[in-house]
Amino acid sequence: MIRYASTISLPNLRLYFHRETDKEVLLVSGGRAPSPDWLKAASANRTVWCVDHGADACRKAALSPAYFIGDGDSANADTLKWLKTADTPMKLFPTEKDKTDTQLALDLLAEKKDAFVVLSGGFGGRFDHLFSILYSFVGSHLCGCLADDREFLKRIAASAFHRMYRRQPWWRPLATVRRRIAA
Repeated sequence: MIRYASTISLPNLRLYFHRETDKEVLLVSGGRAPSPDWLKAASANRTVWCVDHGADACRKAALSPAYFIGDGDSANADTLKWLKTADTPMKLFPTEKDKTDTQLALDLLAEKKDAFVVLSGGFGGRFDHLFSILYSFVGSHLCGCLADDREFLKRIAASAFHRMYRRQPWWRPLATVRRRIAA
């Protein structure tokens, strides 16, 4: 019987890991918003961070985030007032910058050692935005996944891929598992 050190549960999905994961963060970005019910369920036992327009999804789900990151250019003005009224800590950046708000949030999360990140609000919209999120997520070396009520994408570390096949290929593979979640 295989024993796992950690289990990550999301609505309609369960992930098992061999290493311990004690810090889980739900990072709500500004892409296609997950359903409020899914977002509320996914936030259970997780610290919720929102990235700019992702704050609107949190507000719609009546979910008070622990942290806001962004420049405030795409979040609704009423949502920003709601965050300030709730005394939500905010890390504000200028609109003119070299990184996206999601990249800045991933940089801050990378400082937290051994955090598992569930990034929601990354699907939908333009392909170049999704590619940017994927590229940034992989580059952050964070353990985690992209998930919402419709889709799931998990990065499989190259080292795990190597152990699985017991050979060292000349290229460093990046394997992802993507699945549509049945309604």
